[in-house]
Order: sequence, then structure tokens, then C-alpha cells
Amino acid sequence: SLTFGSVDHYIYQLDVTAGHLMWQTKLGDTIVGSPMLSRDTAKIFVGSSDTYMHCLDGKTGKLLWRAETGETNETANVVWSTPALSPKQDTLYFGAYTGKIYAVNTNTGHQHWNFSATFGVHGGVAVIGAGSNESDPIIVFGSIDYSVRAGRSGSLLWQFSTGDLVL
Repeated sequence: SLTFGSVDHYIYQLDVTAGHLMWQTKLGDTIVGSPMLSRDTAKIFVGSSDTYMHCLDGKTGKLLWRAETGETNETANVVWSTPALSPKQDTLYFGAYTGKIYAVNTNTGHQHWNFSATFGVHGGVAVIGAGSNESDPIIVFGSIDYSVRAGRSGSLLWQFSTGDLVL
């Protein structure tokens, strides 16, 4: 199957062999980032301009939970970042335009921690550090302040300036 979001506020799942609609679910606003599917495809995680990270049932599209970014200025905390899963698939990492990276439980959406990057995070988040640090991986992400940053457990490890936007 193929799962994707649209600016029409819907996330769609199609049968790729025939192109038939399997389901569609309307979220609160525009979907810019790509959805992330769990390894077993039971859950789909996707952010939206409605300021939430959403978790949907992979078979039905039913909303399972929404994780709040906790910010009050809705235009500043859109979730356009494509999320990433931890190696154990128990934590989801994503960025928001507020400049924060969030770590949430994949079963409940409960926030473990957030990390301030200072400026907006538009692009995807990379999870690095399987093996001995599998339960506490390094999270790498770009920001619109011309920087790439790495962090672990909500703390900054390093920052690299590129000289232009990192999307």
C-alpha cells in the first residue's frame, strides 16, 4: 500500500497494484511532511499544520492519538517534519516550526522530552546510534538557522553551521 498526506488536510492509503482508495482520514490542517510507518505497518505517524503529531491505525486510518507540541502560537508550531522511530520502535522523534524536537511514546503519544533548537525544524529527523545506545540514540536534525544539530535525551551534543537553510 501507499500512504501519503496532502494539503487538502487528508492522509490517504491506496492499494498500489490497482490504485484504489483503501481509506482516507481528515486531519486538522495541511500535511507537509511524509508519514512514517512502524516496522509492522500497524501505526502511521504524521504531522500537520494543526500543531499535532498524529498516530493512525495502519489498516483503518482511525486516529489512535495526537501529541501536542504544547505551544500557544499555532502559526509557530506547525509540524512539517517527517518523524523518525527509535530502533526499538517505542519512541517517535519529530520537529516543529517552534524549533523544538520532541520525543514521544509510540503507544500513547506521551512526551518523554523536548529539546529547543532555537529556530524552526522543517525537515526530517534522523535517528543514529543503534547497538549499545539503542535505548538512547543520537537524534540529528537540520534547522532554518543554517545549522545541523545532534542531541541525545533532550541535550545538545554538537552543532554544525552550513551557511544556508537546512530543510
